[in-house]
Amino acid sequence: MVEIKDILEQNPWWRIKNWPEFDKHLLTLKDSPFQIKREKIPVKNNVSLIYGPRQVGKTTFLKLMIKKLIEEKISPENIAYFSCDTLVTNKREEFREAINFLLNRETKYLFIDEISNIKDWGIEIKYFIDSGKFESIGVFVTGSPFGMKEYLPGRKINHFYLMPLTFREFLINLTLNLNEKVKMALSLKEKEIEEIKAFDKLLPPLIYNFAELKSLKKNLKKIEGYSAILEKLFYVYLLTGGFPSVINSFIKYKTEKNKAHLLEEIKTSKERLIDSIRKSGKNEGICFQLINSIKKRLSSRYSFTELKETEIDLSKETIINYLNHLKSIFLLKIIYAYDFGKREVGWKKNKKIYLLDPFLYHEEKILETDNILADEGYLSKIIESITAINLSYLKEDFFSPLETFLFFWYNAKEIDFVIDNKEMFAIEVKFRKKVDKSYKISQIKNYFTLTKNLLKFDKEEIFIPVFLFLILLKNKEGYL
Repeated sequence: MVEIKDILEQNPWWRIKNWPEFDKHLLTLKDSPFQIKREKIPVKNNVSLIYGPRQVGKTTFLKLMIKKLIEEKISPENIAYFSCDTLVTNKREEFREAINFLLNRETKYLFIDEISNIKDWGIEIKYFIDSGKFESIGVFVTGSPFGMKEYLPGRKINHFYLMPLTFREFLINLTLNLNEKVKMALSLKEKEIEEIKAFDKLLPPLIYNFAELKSLKKNLKKIEGYSAILEKLFYVYLLTGGFPSVINSFIKYKTEKNKAHLLEEIKTSKERLIDSIRKSGKNEGICFQLINSIKKRLSSRYSFTELKETEIDLSKETIINYLNHLKSIFLLKIIYAYDFGKREVGWKKNKKIYLLDPFLYHEEKILETDNILADEGYLSKIIESITAINLSYLKEDFFSPLETFLFFWYNAKEIDFVIDNKEMFAIEVKFRKKVDKSYKISQIKNYFTLTKNLLKFDKEEIFIPVFLFLILLKNKEGYL
């Protein structure tokens, strides 16, 4: 069982005022040249669940919330934090004992980190809510939503998402981090720095509905003049992705000319993933087999059965079980084909699987060469993957799974993405110099082709540079 001294050690603000000077997460943040600004969570008397992958900054986010509360004159004695990583058995009984200890104090704000380590953790949250022990206090919990829906129907809970930065979020955060290390790492010229400073005011209105794109012609023409710097920064984003720790490791690598930072990042990332897999009771060898197979098949469509027969000697049921687990810990997205004949998801048709972040594809290749994006075929596939992930944040949440609005379509031809938003929208990724019109089907009237640099509004189709398109997209409410 977790010892009391370990719980006390996690709450240094009970003992010392300058605790942030010794907190490893806040110290890492302070030392980071690229610091992420997230949306704030309303602090009120109910339960807030914060979902997201490991290494995205969930613990740092909680520590910043705690620091802010203390700065706002909330008594440190009223604030309690518990990391489920410190549990010895990961059993619900051990967790309940630790939380009861904290609730028996004068706790008004309770922060619970990485609750996904506990099997069937939703049962415990249900117990504390139904018993009234979470009444009149603010409770903030980080983890994965997997398995939670079954235990908490009808209970008032806030759902938030802390995910890797989208390209738009990357740009906005860059305007807040134009320090010397960042300028040097990105080789920014004075003219480019001034252009970046204008991004916050220049970026066009965000869209939920693709029909709105037609009304943004004037705004897009205005920002088109910044295409050179936007394209340059887009290539940086293609390399680093949106994980804060990776972005900062890349900056240190570039400024210090030392690959040790990236090596350490890759090592730490893998160790944390292995730890997460083991705690879930899954086989790490099977997980990494699947991840490597997905990397090899980037942008291809295939069935689970085909995956089993060609690369992995496992049953179809085992593969689906493991893929659902990797999906639940925010490592990948599964996109299904749409069947227009039946007007529904084609569950038995081929699927496409995308890893959550571009760095996951080339984390090892980046150490071999700085020019990994020179391969146009590989580059186009990475851009397709980024587009899929950015599109998923438009509507996906705990109550609206991806298969309710984002699909692809194929027969002899293929449409990369189909969005169901009252009417159907087709999105094709064609990141090359010469762009042909998209293949069209009668069931879809609205077509958008994402290009390398062509911006053109035709009656039948809108052509728009992919980096301009991605900065238009607005994450669903609840994404921090």
